[in-house]
Amino acid sequence: TLEQRIQLLGLVRSEDPNVARGLIESTWQQDSPDDRAKFLEAMRPNLGPADESLLESALDDRKKSVRDAAAELLARSVESAYAQRMTQRLAGLVAYSAPQTRLLRKKAAQLSVSLPAEPDTAAKRDGLVAKARDGMGPQAAMLSDIVAATPLAFWSQFNAAPSELISAAVAGDFAQPLLGGWLRAATRQGSPGWAEAMLRALIDPKVQKNLPTPDAQNIQALIKVLTKDQAE
Repeated sequence: TLEQRIQLLGLVRSEDPNVARGLIESTWQQDSPDDRAKFLEAMRPNLGPADESLLESALDDRKKSVRDAAAELLARSVESAYAQRMTQRLAGLVAYSAPQTRLLRKKAAQLSVSLPAEPDTAAKRDGLVAKARDGMGPQAAMLSDIVAATPLAFWSQFNAAPSELISAAVAGDFAQPLLGGWLRAATRQGSPGWAEAMLRALIDPKVQKNLPTPDAQNIQALIKVLTKDQAE
């Protein structure tokens, strides 16, 4: 049965990811689109570079659920070509100015953001769509998806701690898409530093005034990323 096959994949994946991927590939053409999507989701444990070829090919699947499952896994693979494409898209949209002190005046840090253009064919293949959601306009929602799929190492070029970048985002016009993207990136990539900074921001009354209340599932996902000491 499908359930037994998924259970088998989970067991094999924990022992030998390559064998598990081979099982998926061996019946890929015969399986239904819904089954293919579920088999891809079973690949999440021990995700590695060797999985990239199958996932890239799945981005061209006719079924949206298969494409979405592939994009989700590729976004977790920070060394993948998919992650690099997202990095290139984001690089042209953001700039950071560090805080400056001049005599008696202090200039706060500034995170400048431009909204992305309508998705081209390549962006659509990577799962990007300009569609309004969660109180965000189409382009802002797309920006959030790009941030969520970009390796968090991208932000290290600005020589600012995650908490500093978050504060700059909250002071700007695009706090919701940026924080929403960072939240997903922190959980996807398992970054304790970003997860802690996000949690501290989300319990800050100043932040809560400007953002929708995050759901409990997102909070739990961030907590799971923390080290034991951070969680305490």
